[in-house]
Amino acid sequence: MILSQQITEEQASATIPSTSFSRVLLTMALIPFLTLIFLFSFFCVNAQQNDLFPTTTKWSNLQTYIVHVRKPEGRVFAQTEDLKSWHESFLPAITTASSDEQPRMLYSYQEVISGFAARLTQEQVRAMKETDGFVAAHPERVFRRKTTHTPNFLGLHQQKGIWKESNFGKGVIIGVLDGGIEPNHPSFSGAGIPPPPAKWKGRCDFNASDCNNKLIGARAFNLAAQALKGDQPEAPNDIDGHGTHTASTAAGAFVQNADVLGNAKVKVNAPEEVYVSMNPKTLYFSKVNQKLSYSVTFSRIGSSGKAGEFTQGFLTWVSAKHVVRSPISVKLQ
Repeated sequence: MILSQQITEEQASATIPSTSFSRVLLTMALIPFLTLIFLFSFFCVNAQQNDLFPTTTKWSNLQTYIVHVRKPEGRVFAQTEDLKSWHESFLPAITTASSDEQPRMLYSYQEVISGFAARLTQEQVRAMKETDGFVAAHPERVFRRKTTHTPNFLGLHQQKGIWKESNFGKGVIIGVLDGGIEPNHPSFSGAGIPPPPAKWKGRCDFNASDCNNKLIGARAFNLAAQALKGDQPEAPNDIDGHGTHTASTAAGAFVQNADVLGNAKVKVNAPEEVYVSMNPKTLYFSKVNQKLSYSVTFSRIGSSGKAGEFTQGFLTWVSAKHVVRSPISVKLQ
């Protein structure tokens, strides 16, 4: 007996500035996945925002740059504001420039890199290169987010490989950098999931009730996006579904009666007085129009039926998008 299935996955893309990306942290446990989600923007983790920065103003000659600087030898910054003040010392003091061309600090980085993000003109960047400790300045880039056949692209197979060997990510906190997340999506339900690991440190820019033992935090860093495009949502809300898709793929909770696209599980409605054994009970499709075989073994378990009579049942193969039913007709011996 042969079962064939055609699998189609929607593809989507959206263009957004790199500065409006978000980061999501997820942790996984046994069953279901323990997934904790946290949302950050493209610029960096643990960045300090300048509250005086005009978020809705656009400058014709200013561009966002990520500036790398050398850490000063033998100097320790006791407070975050001390580090921020030192970063601000790299900004050129151009008294002849109009107010619309004054450099503006966006973020002061203290963990991932030694540097900061600021709105600068090309002339100001050239002047800053003469400052002792300056390393490099990289202009902001705009990226296009794309959705693909995610499980296959990531090499995720339930029955083999690192996904299974790692117990499906038990105890792992996953950070997802993307455009936002929908906290009320069923994939991010915290029901039945233990509290976050003690090592977790972070915060939730949603309402406190929107984060839970699955979605443990969410942050949005969008000052550069606001400078580039004007008003932007302050909370890390998903506006196009991309961030929710990627986060749920990485560590979403199992949803009842749903499966990974391309996997089909069998449900057996056995004929009366007949035991039905299936091998395998799950078919794993890896490409479109692929044909897979399965075997069915019948054993009589009752004695009320007469020899020569026929009894009926059926098999139902269920995937994330398809249901295929195969009838069974057995002649009793």
